[in-house]
Amino acid sequence: MKKKIFLHIGPHKTGTTTIQIGLKHNENMLEKHKILCPNTGRTSQQSVGNHNLAWVLLYPQIENFNPKFGTWDDFHNEVINKPKAKKIIITSEDFSSLDLNQISHLREILKNFDVKVILYLRRQDKILQSTWVEVVRNAWTKVKVESFFDWVDNNNYSATTTDYLSIIKKWETVFSKEDLILKIFNPSNFKGTLLEDFLLSCEIKINKIINPPNANVSPGVKTIEAIRLIKANLNFSEFDRKSWNFLVECITSFGDKYDWNNSKINYLNKDLSEKIMNCHRDTNKIIAKEYFQRDCLFKEDSIIENSASKFLFEDFSKDEIIHLFSYLLTRIDQKHPHIT
Repeated sequence: MKKKIFLHIGPHKTGTTTIQIGLKHNENMLEKHKILCPNTGRTSQQSVGNHNLAWVLLYPQIENFNPKFGTWDDFHNEVINKPKAKKIIITSEDFSSLDLNQISHLREILKNFDVKVILYLRRQDKILQSTWVEVVRNAWTKVKVESFFDWVDNNNYSATTTDYLSIIKKWETVFSKEDLILKIFNPSNFKGTLLEDFLLSCEIKINKIINPPNANVSPGVKTIEAIRLIKANLNFSEFDRKSWNFLVECITSFGDKYDWNNSKINYLNKDLSEKIMNCHRDTNKIIAKEYFQRDCLFKEDSIIENSASKFLFEDFSKDEIIHLFSYLLTRIDQKHPHIT
């Protein structure tokens, strides 16, 4: 009998990091239940995310992929050395970025397994807001970042990660409709916590699990605006990723200290939410009818009037700017004196 693989493909900003950290916390218990979360492809000791296995398919010649984290040959060897494992969980949000040829290649790699593909779908307006936050914070994005309102407008209120129908159809073409497990990312829909909901999707029921805190939580509006403004004025060609991540950590820490992060970002008022969701209305309806047998993909499609955050450079007080840069200079001098 073929071993069953549950291939969790994200996409980005649908709780993937929380799931991956949660699986790490429960790894020993899962192994006792004959469930393998492969070491192969992991890029962090805190998470089971098998990102390197996605990267080797996406861009083997680019710096992201590193053979030391493990290849698909290493994965097959690991499975051979774990003969008691009946189910295998492979997880990386970057799998959702594969094109049709890359998915076909993956299908060939996993031809000796029974593969089920798990995909969480989240409202596109919330996805775009979370994506913008990551674009601001992430060291990989080295271009000047506009305000959320300009960014979403310049991207026509959509992104490749929000085109769910395209993602679904690519995977369905290579695998099958029956091989896809589509889930709605909404805490009110979860059976228990997000991790518990995910495990049930993998046909795994364990009475006592360790639930992780939510990962990648967005900071407050002042904190993210400070990060954005500093990033926009850096020469990234002379700035390495480790230094940038340290700087983001310092600004976030300052935000915690001065209560900037008590209220989380919300740039989505009713009008903006409607613009974004209307751009995805037709494809969402197709998904709702074909895969959920209903008219609306998201039950909360009726948009509630929200109080949107609006904050610009001139809204900082002089004291806030002075205190922030004093704090940053002190931290940099203590930990990273090479940063100039």
